[in-house]
Amino acid sequence: MLSWVISVAIVLSGFVLAALAMKSFRRRSRAAAVRLKGHAPSREVVDVPVRLTVDHTAPGGLRAGRDYRGAGHIVVAGQRLLLATDQGRVLEVSASQPAQVRAPGPRMMIIEGSHPSGRARVRVELVIDDEQGWLQDIEALMSESG
Repeated sequence: MLSWVISVAIVLSGFVLAALAMKSFRRRSRAAAVRLKGHAPSREVVDVPVRLTVDHTAPGGLRAGRDYRGAGHIVVAGQRLLLATDQGRVLEVSASQPAQVRAPGPRMMIIEGSHPSGRARVRVELVIDDEQGWLQDIEALMSESG
């Protein structure tokens, strides 16, 4: 009986370790997708809850008509806002790539813009602290000229 309990504990701990390794890999992958060489982030949030939809098929396995929910990594750096999820870099906002941004309620922000590939329009709903500060920063970077 004891050997059976030990075997189950070993298998379950293996599953837990695999899940933790995948979570760490995804977090590092999102961070790498929003990193810009030579530009330090002026504002950044890691593991922000994201709901994502696209209007056409886009790279990263994104398909029209589906909701993608998960964690995101959002950064303002180099006069651009970048958002990455487990599907890769999904949104880029700058003066040359504007977006519609609004904060409909406390801790809620909606950004509608183009996928970096240019193949789809993206709608991102975020649950984020200081949504008004983010809104002002995004509007400021869209209004700056190059």
